[in-house]
Amino acid sequence: MRDSHGQIYGFTLVFHNQALSISDNISNLETAFERIGVPPNLVFHTAPLIRKKEQYSEMNGKERKHIFDCFFSFAKYLPITYKSFMFYKPDYESKEQLLNAMTKALASFIRENQSFFFGFSKIQAFYDSGQQEIAQLLRTVFSGSFHDVEFRSSAASLYRLQQVADLICTLEALEEKIGKRIVTKSEENFFGTIRKFSHTYYRRIRRLYFESEK
Repeated sequence: MRDSHGQIYGFTLVFHNQALSISDNISNLETAFERIGVPPNLVFHTAPLIRKKEQYSEMNGKERKHIFDCFFSFAKYLPITYKSFMFYKPDYESKEQLLNAMTKALASFIRENQSFFFGFSKIQAFYDSGQQEIAQLLRTVFSGSFHDVEFRSSAASLYRLQQVADLICTLEALEEKIGKRIVTKSEENFFGTIRKFSHTYYRRIRRLYFESEK
């Protein structure tokens, strides 16, 4: 993902052991969506929701906040962990330099946590084919680190966990933007104060953060 002003660029990996079913979580999400009057198969896309764009353009702030809170509640109780990689674009002289930094960061993370990954009999990597640079980065690094990785390109609309990755990536990017004082007006209007964002959302989702072995 990249933020609306192009200053924060990053991606988030969500880790899920498929032996741990999330079918009940998804059913609860669909019920919650129906309760507030939105289709249970609504494709959750965080940035347009915050900015009142695309499918959310006709919704008021209260409606969008209800949708966000439903999905956030779904995400925070999932049996997952995540790792985010965030980069401040002005720190890099070229796109190539930025992509090299992203590649090195991911490769380093995998090396530091090989025992975690090798603890599974099979690794499946799902990614949104719309982000071609990120998709290529993932394929390059994972293929170079593991002998048997199954890659599956899919639209985020098909998988709730990809939508969760989008949510977490947006929250982590916003945390970066708060530190650099580049939060947008639409973000301020949606979340309110920085304290509210931190205590209500960021601190809670951060409990799922993947703790590296080193």
